[in-house]
Amino acid sequence: MPLILGTNSIKDTGFNVDNSVRLNGSSSYLHRTPSSSGNPKKFTYSLWVKFSKIDPGNFMVGGSSSNSYFIFGAYGGGDIDIVTYTGYVIVGTTGRLFRDLSSWYHIVLACDTTQASFSDGIKLYINGVLETTFTQQAVLSESGYTQNTSLRWGTSGEVMTIGANSLTSQGFWDGYISECAFVNDQQLDATSFGEFDEDSGIWKPKDISELTFGTNGFYLDFKDSSNLGNDVSGNNNDFTSVNLSATDQSTDTCTNNFATFNPLDSIRIASGVRVPTYSDGNITITHADTNYYTSSKSTIAVNSGKWYCEAKCSAVGDQIFIGLAPEEDDGELSETYLYEDDGTFGGSAYSSAYGGSHGGSAGDIIQIAFDADNGTVWFGLNGTWLNSATQTEIENGTTTNAAASGLTMTKFWHIANKGYNGATWNFNFGSPAYAISSGNADGNGYGNFEYSVPSGYYSLCTKNLAEYG
Repeated sequence: MPLILGTNSIKDTGFNVDNSVRLNGSSSYLHRTPSSSGNPKKFTYSLWVKFSKIDPGNFMVGGSSSNSYFIFGAYGGGDIDIVTYTGYVIVGTTGRLFRDLSSWYHIVLACDTTQASFSDGIKLYINGVLETTFTQQAVLSESGYTQNTSLRWGTSGEVMTIGANSLTSQGFWDGYISECAFVNDQQLDATSFGEFDEDSGIWKPKDISELTFGTNGFYLDFKDSSNLGNDVSGNNNDFTSVNLSATDQSTDTCTNNFATFNPLDSIRIASGVRVPTYSDGNITITHADTNYYTSSKSTIAVNSGKWYCEAKCSAVGDQIFIGLAPEEDDGELSETYLYEDDGTFGGSAYSSAYGGSHGGSAGDIIQIAFDADNGTVWFGLNGTWLNSATQTEIENGTTTNAAASGLTMTKFWHIANKGYNGATWNFNFGSPAYAISSGNADGNGYGNFEYSVPSGYYSLCTKNLAEYG
């Protein structure tokens, strides 16, 4: 099955998605309670998702109480499930796991319980393909799927929640959601929402604005940062957001996938040492208070092109290393190229003075410019390039004041901690989870950075990778 725009992508998908919403996995969600009923037996729900952890939570929940609801979400170590409890239980579960934290998936649930069988009445499409492993599971003595079952969604007076089960305060979604749509009174297949690209074969979204959404139908495109629950279907079925702000609007989408950090690729050099805590869609990292080395790497690595990112300190720590790491990191900083918080630059078994100390106070921002074509990396601090380097030198490829040159191997962006005091860093690969006071894009118009991006350098996203990576 093709993945959705992973670490390589087509440059131009035809239809481009501008925004997603980033949910924190603990308290944020959207909800709406209809005042009239649609058809809770027949509907289609489509959304594009990027997981931030295995078992990220609920795509959508509808019901009237903790004992009467319909749940659709990702659970069980990475499978995708539905559960309905209305005096009997229907459980549908995929027979395989979905554990890729670097790519976008398209999920479509198409229901019509007027059909006699579970396989006809409840269909799941993933990345444009009918999920044949999605089957009904036996639950004790419950009767299971019954023809003409009400599935609750769009019923008058019953809450519809995206990103949580607000009835039980559980199942908070951890990750990104874009192009979220509910079509009532139609059981549609995935081709109503997406199509395979003729050249690459990648499943991609298409314009759904002309669909007939029906009673209680909605289409959330997340383009209005002041109203992330804004329904643009024409029905004005707006959702109320809970614990969401303008910084939870992201440009990491199903047509332009930005790098994040990968919790499945963390390193800890000691038994029982806690791995870092990831939040804000895996771009904020909080290191444990430990004297053992822990590290994290980005979901996207590069071996060509010129790339830029920023990292902001929000909680001061000790012995923080930020920079580049190879595909294989043995935990001993071998073949890594890292700027340490004491103002030294180290890697490949050496350490030398470089610039000033960083992370000395909350709000410090490190800039990283990596020329993978020539194997050169520069670091900056709060708008000033270190070691007397200038932006002109970086743009021209002058290596005199670079932190390192002649680097080889594919490199990931990397952060590590080896100190008694933990630290929190917010990485900005182009779609930050914090407010930017100035706002600077790269030469392609992608990214939102605090400081000017050197000419010829780009944010780490699939649109740029397709052109320069």
